[in-house]
Amino acid sequence: MYRQTAVMLLVMACAAANTGCSHYFETRAIAAFTQSLESGDLDQLRSLTSTDFQESALRRDDANHAFKQLALPKGQAKVLDVEDDGDRKKVMVEVGENKRKVMYVLERDSKTRRWVIDDFEVRKKLKHGQTKKTVSEQMDLLLSIQEFLDSWESEDRELQLAATTPEFRQILSALPAPCLSKLVKQSMSELDAKKAMRPQVEGHGDTAIVSIPRNVGDLLITMKQTEGTWKADDLHTQIKRTGEEIPSMRKMAVIMSVTNNFIAAYQATDRPQLEKLASDRFFQTCLKESDLSTVPLPTTRAVEGDMEVQIHSSVSAATLENEKERDLVQRALVSLKSDQEILSLTLVSRTRESERELRGGGASPFVVDEVSLHNTKSGQQRNLSSVFQSRDLAMIFANALASNDLTVIRHVCTQDFTNRVWKHVDGDRLRELPMEGIGQGTPEIGLTIFKGSMTEVSVQQGKQLYTFQMLDVGGRLLVDDILFPALDRPNSLKLTLEAMMPIRYFAHGLRSGDLELVKQLSSKDFNSTVWNSCKDLPTLPEDPVDHLGLGISKLLVTPETAFVHLGNERQGAKVFMKREGGRLVVDDIVLQHGDTRQMVDLKSQLRVQVSHFNSLGTKTATQISEGADTQ
Repeated sequence: MYRQTAVMLLVMACAAANTGCSHYFETRAIAAFTQSLESGDLDQLRSLTSTDFQESALRRDDANHAFKQLALPKGQAKVLDVEDDGDRKKVMVEVGENKRKVMYVLERDSKTRRWVIDDFEVRKKLKHGQTKKTVSEQMDLLLSIQEFLDSWESEDRELQLAATTPEFRQILSALPAPCLSKLVKQSMSELDAKKAMRPQVEGHGDTAIVSIPRNVGDLLITMKQTEGTWKADDLHTQIKRTGEEIPSMRKMAVIMSVTNNFIAAYQATDRPQLEKLASDRFFQTCLKESDLSTVPLPTTRAVEGDMEVQIHSSVSAATLENEKERDLVQRALVSLKSDQEILSLTLVSRTRESERELRGGGASPFVVDEVSLHNTKSGQQRNLSSVFQSRDLAMIFANALASNDLTVIRHVCTQDFTNRVWKHVDGDRLRELPMEGIGQGTPEIGLTIFKGSMTEVSVQQGKQLYTFQMLDVGGRLLVDDILFPALDRPNSLKLTLEAMMPIRYFAHGLRSGDLELVKQLSSKDFNSTVWNSCKDLPTLPEDPVDHLGLGISKLLVTPETAFVHLGNERQGAKVFMKREGGRLVVDDIVLQHGDTRQMVDLKSQLRVQVSHFNSLGTKTATQISEGADTQ
């Protein structure tokens, strides 16, 4: 009855449009198809379409839901043009009041010799980068999306893997079954079946980005056409309530695999495997020769997927200046909890390399760059780099001090320690600095304490106990300071040398008559009021050299100034210093001998002499010296 009515309507439409009987069969086939499409009669649609159309657009019983996604034009169809190619025709029609153009492709069924619909395309404007897709191609994608969701909502591992591209499947297959199950469940959690049938799809060629709203956050699927079949190539999920997300399941799967393999290789002391799984820095400085059994990793359920993963990206400092070579460094932090400890692994990768390898399904682009152990009871955190490097570093530094090897000292110290002390030190005069006994005697390593990025190592040399403070700088442990017992002064070697080095070198300049060295170690005020008026060092009113070589009795250091008392109240020197150009320099010296009434303010006396001879028009250093001798 429906078919007879449709035929009568088509005949009337054909006559009204004055198209003639030559378009009768095309109009009839299209009208019967559109009527079945509107009624949702899949069996009837299959009888009116080609085998190819059935396999791509009608292969599922819920295909009607997918057709509704396409928002196909409705209304009476008017044939505009027909291109006849024997057993195949292209028919351009105009549909509805909006007169939307639809191109139908009809072919003659080889068995029934009837004209059936092989495909059709709704003409519309495309977004930038989009390609034309026929209705059968769009339906094939929509049905493939639903087939993927069905397979991932099942618990069949083989079905889950079969719904992915070969590259994605290779990455997922490397995961232990519990790890894959956890990722699948996390991505499919609280997925609304009704919403899943209405995905938002943005397609470009053989790739499509599918967005499916979930009750907890959107699910994004990257679909890719491989050998004519749409498969999932990656997933992204976000959970709105907690902010948790899987930015890329490819990356998550790789990170979980590397984590499991690294732990297994570490526990088996498999160094060849560790070299593949660790960064070059981490392997060479930490894993290559260390006794791994001294720091066993806690027992975790990593192979069961019981891990938390966070992925962050940052711009590589080495590529900031060249935007074309801009490179993002990705860091992944993996946390695994045991009864008393939290095991954390830091993995790193550069995105240009990682994306290439992830897409190619090659070797893992992520490598382990650090491993940390956090004791939940004591709160102490240990980095493996710090554990294995700290003892060796303490011995290297102590031996370098003993042998006056400034090259090694500068190499193993932090930039701050080097800038404030070691880069200003003359190797020939290193022994003259007050090293507080460090470097004297065979060092014996004692207790090691870990405080996040800082590691403190107790070192016994002779009868003295020192604490070597080391900082983790980019995964490399460096000496930042050495602490020692002290009264009325900082117990820091860094602060001590920063203040004492200019004083000792200042005294050396006075002793050797090196005016330029004295100027370098004097404040701007000291230079402008005294030294700049001298061509040579004058004979000083009171020789301070011996006083400046006395031991420290008091030392006060602030961010901008320092005060050093050498010797004692009867025989000594009080040195006042300023920080200029990032380092401490001598601003004044008060010499003491006898009692408190016998004090000499060096800068004041020299200033008086300079002013006196300047008033006489005599500015030479020789005359200033002679004036000092006669006073």
